[in-house]
Amino acid sequence: MKKEFSNYSIGDKILVKYKANLEDDITIEKEGFFIPRPDYYDDNTFVFKLKSGYNIGIDIEKIIEIKLIEKYDNNKNKINTKEEKTKNEKRNVNEQYDKKICIIGLGGTIASKVDYRTGGVVANLKNEDLFDLLPSLKKYNVDVDIVMNEMSENFNDEIYKKIAKSVEQKIKEGYQGLILMHGTDTLHYTSSILNFMLRNLKIPIIITGSQRSIDRGSSDAFLNLELSCKALNYIDFGKVIVGFHENESDDSIILINGTKTRKMHSSKRDAFKPINELPIARITKEKVELIDKEKYYFDNEIIKSKKELQGEFFIDDKLSKKVAILYFFPNIDPKVIDSMYEIGYRVFVVMGTGLGHVESNDFLDKISSYKDKAIFFMATQTIYGRTNEFVYSNLRKASKSLIYLGDMIAETIFCKAKVFYEKDNFLENMKKNFSDEILEDDIDNN
Repeated sequence: MKKEFSNYSIGDKILVKYKANLEDDITIEKEGFFIPRPDYYDDNTFVFKLKSGYNIGIDIEKIIEIKLIEKYDNNKNKINTKEEKTKNEKRNVNEQYDKKICIIGLGGTIASKVDYRTGGVVANLKNEDLFDLLPSLKKYNVDVDIVMNEMSENFNDEIYKKIAKSVEQKIKEGYQGLILMHGTDTLHYTSSILNFMLRNLKIPIIITGSQRSIDRGSSDAFLNLELSCKALNYIDFGKVIVGFHENESDDSIILINGTKTRKMHSSKRDAFKPINELPIARITKEKVELIDKEKYYFDNEIIKSKKELQGEFFIDDKLSKKVAILYFFPNIDPKVIDSMYEIGYRVFVVMGTGLGHVESNDFLDKISSYKDKAIFFMATQTIYGRTNEFVYSNLRKASKSLIYLGDMIAETIFCKAKVFYEKDNFLENMKKNFSDEILEDDIDNN
């Protein structure tokens, strides 16, 4: 069946006439654009892009006729024409977007396409796909390297190490900024742990993703990617940050400290929010607006950090598998701690209620019994706010067995502990501020 479509080229405008069902005579006509069928679709499916931007798959047996409306003019759509180069030469330095950037594909929804056999999405993006789907990237000095196509719920320690090695390699190759395309579900774990693994990082890294697959016209990937590329041209500090939609509209993204962010909605475009602090900056197509002026400043239109890093870059990739998050709930059986200890966990990030409460009799007694065998950190289930062991008497009692880390969120405590456990000065490092993961006031109190 492939030969029947050999006369069409990518982008050709076509009219597809097909039966609604093989059993009746109802016909449907739709205009769209010819696109190649991905390798993982079977030969019985014809896929084309509607004018709305959505892709549609049709059973070939249902197709009555395909008419060519207009051939795609490749020269008409090229960006790097002489006229465009002249325009670029008239731009100021910042508007030339000449920083050397690499987009590293890791997988997730942003690297996925619709599978028309199942209606779901699968991660199968290729290097050349990104520029075809988002030609506006061509105005940036950007390369693409698809390192893996893995959904983020499958990420583990070995993948974190692979990402860190990829970053190291790109730094050696001279890239001045990196974008990691990542699935959204565990993106905030990766943004956090990389801030502790990539020590003395000298270049900015933006992790971004999307809530809708990139082959859909409604995808939020386009704005997140393009404005992340723009943002990197205005940043001059080493940090792993998150770049994501600021709101439901396609107007702006915000840059968020990677150790102070969390996915706060399962499907909305603005799923990622800064926790207990301001966003670093707001990026639109028109401007770059600095928001957190306490930690960052503008220097000749470039955002710089007030915190200076010292030392050579290196990767700290010895990650412990002995760290767990334990969510406290009413009537929890304290023996769950015994079970988790038995299978090897030695550091527990307890997500308590409110300011850091847990049941103050049996459950707290069980924690106390492990005082010399395991370490228990306290975080709050409220997400926003901080723990405080000095407000209630039962919290003072709990503080004898639990370590309170102020406003550090549970996922960040978890990631930080994975990096520093089984190393010297573990507790000292957990209370130390490496990447703005904890308020300075909370450090002083500890």
